[in-house]
Amino acid sequence: MLENPYKLIEELTTDKEKEIFGLDSILVNIGALLIKYRIEHGLSRDDLANKLKISEKTLEKLELGEYNPSVKLLWNIAKELNFDFNIIFKEKEE
Repeated sequence: MLENPYKLIEELTTDKEKEIFGLDSILVNIGALLIKYRIEHGLSRDDLANKLKISEKTLEKLELGEYNPSVKLLWNIAKELNFDFNIIFKEKEE
């Protein structure tokens, strides 16, 4: 039985693959938050796209984790939806 799939991924993947998995995880989390917001507020994708002043296609790609948004776009989305927006960008501690 597989106890910890993340440990297996850590052991079997290259550094480049780990970078890709990390980014994918971030993008999927952004998409999940947007979908959750839309459902909780009874909005269609078109309604939310209009609220965010982006195209419905862009919102669809964001929700699917297929779009890598700019920091500026994320900032605007966070402001419009009253989300906290934090970026931790610093040297790794050893």
